[in-house]
Formats: sequence, structure tokens, C-alpha cells
Amino acid sequence: MGSSYGNVTLRGPTQAQVVERLRDSGIVAYVSPTRDGVTVVYDCRGDRDPSALRAVTLWLSREMRCAAWGTLVHDSDVLIYHLARDGEMRDEYDSFPGFPNAGFQRPAGGDAAVLCREMGLRACDPAAVEAALRRTGHTF
Repeated sequence: MGSSYGNVTLRGPTQAQVVERLRDSGIVAYVSPTRDGVTVVYDCRGDRDPSALRAVTLWLSREMRCAAWGTLVHDSDVLIYHLARDGEMRDEYDSFPGFPNAGFQRPAGGDAAVLCREMGLRACDPAAVEAALRRTGHTF
């Protein structure tokens, strides 16, 4: 059995701003220190419930008025992400749609250019990110 974890990476707001907003909402989460304009939120439901992670990603992007990238790794086999800005979903990705109930399927969704742009990754090579998104192996 592999590892499972989820988090939401925010571009812009500080740790203090995020903690204040989460406290007001009643969401239980760990919040990283802000570094280079990036703060990571570890929602306690994020590694077990993809729909909760999606909802929190949208909510944080709207409340904090920023880009929010919610990622979930399930059993070290599947990567799912949701990318939102200002409360609107911009991109979604699933490395293994239908897992574990479906046979192998190619990754679905994911737009490397959108991901690099929305998360402010200036040194990002969209072609390299796109290649990683389309890999069919189980290497994370």
C-alpha cells in the first residue's frame, strides 16, 4: 500500500491571511509558512475525499482571490489535481480515471500551459510538464 496525501497550494496570500480565513470558516487544516509568495494548506480531508479537496480548492481561490492548486496523490498510484483562480475552475487532471474500478486508461485533462501560467511558474517548461502529465507509468 502506497502513500496518500492531499493539499492546496496558494499563490499570493500569506500564512496569517489563510489561517484567519480558515479559522472563520471552521475548516480544520495545517497551513505552511509562506515562502516566495506560496502557502500550502493541508486540509484534514484532502487525502481521503477528492470532492472535498475540489470544493476547498474552489473556495480558497474565491475567498483568497488567488490561484489555488489542489493536488491529491492516492496510494502512490494516482495524481488528481484541480486548479482554480478567483473561484473558477481553470483546469483539472486525473492520471488514472476510474481507478481502481476501471482497467488502465490514459490520463485525462491537464493543461501544462495553464498550470504554469496560473501558478506563476516563470521558469516552467510547459512541454516538460505536459510530457509528465501524459506519462502512463506509476512514478511520482
